[in-house]
Amino acid sequence: MLAAARAVSLARWSGLPSGRPLVDSSGVLEGLVEPHEKFILAVREGAQQVVENLEGLKALTGRLAICLKDCMDDLPASVSSALLLSCGDFLDELSKALHCDAMRDLLQDCDSLLEVCRDTARVLLSREDARRSLQHYQEKTERLASQRQSSFACFRGSQSVGNRDEVREELEELLSEENSPAANSEAESARLQRNREKLSRAKEAMDVRQMECEGQLALFQERCESGARGVLRRLPLAFARMVAEWGYKASLVVEAVEEAQTFDALEPSPEPE
Repeated sequence: MLAAARAVSLARWSGLPSGRPLVDSSGVLEGLVEPHEKFILAVREGAQQVVENLEGLKALTGRLAICLKDCMDDLPASVSSALLLSCGDFLDELSKALHCDAMRDLLQDCDSLLEVCRDTARVLLSREDARRSLQHYQEKTERLASQRQSSFACFRGSQSVGNRDEVREELEELLSEENSPAANSEAESARLQRNREKLSRAKEAMDVRQMECEGQLALFQERCESGARGVLRRLPLAFARMVAEWGYKASLVVEAVEEAQTFDALEPSPEPE
């Protein structure tokens, strides 16, 4: 699914004219960036749950050791204090052996990838704002230019009838009247010039945003596409290695205790009959 979305989105993006694209960025954002972000976030949440549960198990093991040692003052006669302390120490060793460094490393890598996704989304939205602004001033400038041409056409039509002096006098009268067609034409001309300046600034802003987008998307493709596959593979492997390591270390503790026969040696001797 991610590969298909990537193909569609990149086809739209790469098909744009270099430096002057006017297609909106929503297709790239929704078809490429957001699916990766949601997927990586899901992997991160899974890893975070493993870490939290493992930390809970580690804390539980530690509390169990403390609970045993708290029984020191109320030991029954059949249980020696040495045996109690030895069992508590054994649980302490198991708790120390339980750690989740691999999962924490995975969480950090997911956070790094999510930061790239969010930076890419921010740049795309910034580019979309610039595109809309550019489109707005393009349409507005075209509309004002069309209105101005219509005003000139009316003036040229008036020149075809009557002599020039009459036309000039009539034009001066029109310009002196507030809201007259001629006065409006002059205002439209000034307005057109202002919007052409705004259009020029909008084009410059669009060029800057486009360059930012191209650089950010290159970084996104380099980091997040392979990164999404990487964190997915590492999630079960990190979990399995973590459990295997804890089991191995726990088995070493068990073997050491059994070989030394620590618990058996600490059992109270039976009283003679």
